[in-house]
Amino acid sequence: MKPRAIGIIRVSQIARKTEAESPEVQRRLIQSFVERQGWELVDLLNENEQRGGNVSGAADLSKRPGLGPAVERASAGKTQIIVAADLSRLFRDLDVQRATIAQIEQVGGEFWTVADGRVSQQNAADKFKSGVQGLMNEYQRNYAKEKSRLAVAIAIEKGKVPWHQTAPGYERSDQSCLSPDANVRPVIERAFEMRASGSTVDAVRQHLAAHGIVRSYHGTSHLLRDRVYVGEIHFGTHTPNLEAHEPIIGRELFDRVQGIAVPRGRKAKSDRLLARLGVLRCGSCGARMVVGTSNNSSYYLYRCPPNGNCARRQTISAEIVEGKVVSEVKDLVAGITGRASGASGVAETLAELDRRQEALDTAVRSLAAAGLTGEPVAAETLAELRQARDEVKARYDAGVQADEALSMSVTIDDWDALTLDEQRGLVRAVLDRVVIHPGRGVDRIEIAHRG
Repeated sequence: MKPRAIGIIRVSQIARKTEAESPEVQRRLIQSFVERQGWELVDLLNENEQRGGNVSGAADLSKRPGLGPAVERASAGKTQIIVAADLSRLFRDLDVQRATIAQIEQVGGEFWTVADGRVSQQNAADKFKSGVQGLMNEYQRNYAKEKSRLAVAIAIEKGKVPWHQTAPGYERSDQSCLSPDANVRPVIERAFEMRASGSTVDAVRQHLAAHGIVRSYHGTSHLLRDRVYVGEIHFGTHTPNLEAHEPIIGRELFDRVQGIAVPRGRKAKSDRLLARLGVLRCGSCGARMVVGTSNNSSYYLYRCPPNGNCARRQTISAEIVEGKVVSEVKDLVAGITGRASGASGVAETLAELDRRQEALDTAVRSLAAAGLTGEPVAAETLAELRQARDEVKARYDAGVQADEALSMSVTIDDWDALTLDEQRGLVRAVLDRVVIHPGRGVDRIEIAHRG
């Protein structure tokens, strides 16, 4: 019986032009190598496809959608060999490398690379060789990270914003510096004044939408907290630039807006992407799946809740299903962006929706005052008005979805730069449900779109 092998494909950042052909190159190298060795290639896992974008070689196994399951299968005796094009495709953290190789070798498994053959820690010479290679890979990653961080710090010092999306009310120069947009500035000023005077976030949101700035409730709240409007640049743990560009909002007005209390709501039980969204369903019984863990809480998964009557409860790796969902959301957002002209008519539709709602409310009040609400003709009239209102509302919701996707599409390539709430908001905006059917791999995931 031939030894069974699983191939691992990974690139650091799938968007890099230099990496564009790398997955296919790795695929062919692994296939040829396995064939020459006389092994059976039982699976070939492209981590970037499963994750929907970037995968770090320094991540632990719970965040590796290919390597994590491959190690589990090897530990269970379902495969004997894990192979990659070179060691950097498997690991860029020496501690993770040592622990994972030790785990596999304890059960008789092996790590191989096309470039260097077997990667082992069974004797002093093998441990030295793999340790030197691993240390070099870790150094390259850390050095690149340090250079990138220094470049961002220099940009912030020069007043350049290090993110893609430009805040409404500002224009971006070729050097990524911000200056107020004279046409939009009054709209932003009015939004802050409304909130400082006690207007609700929803009222501010409608004001912005009426001027072509479409945001979700969370997006509107974020806009009202964004210190870019007082001329500052804040980015992660970098030293902020407190005088980066001309402010649109005075600090006194900004501080008054920050002083208005906003209920936080119930705190989520988990920071996993699909936790409590209600979109992830068991394909056997239709129940909402919940977050769980295995391997001493080191491996996250979603599963059908145990308190139901499901005959065949489904379970799936959190990394695998989240990767598939993120990839699908990116494709859908790109599709919406491609169809949108940049002016979806949301403001006009909102005005029409207000008129339809007012007509319905007026009819209800008039019929109630006349004592005619129980008459068949009155019921028919109200039904027609409700239907007209609902049709316009459906158009408005579709327009908001398209514009929100369009407004965020600039940054969608850098998914990890979005907040968890923003990521969840995009998932809710474009996906109706994600069903996990019986079986194995990503083919068991069925995704239904909204609209």
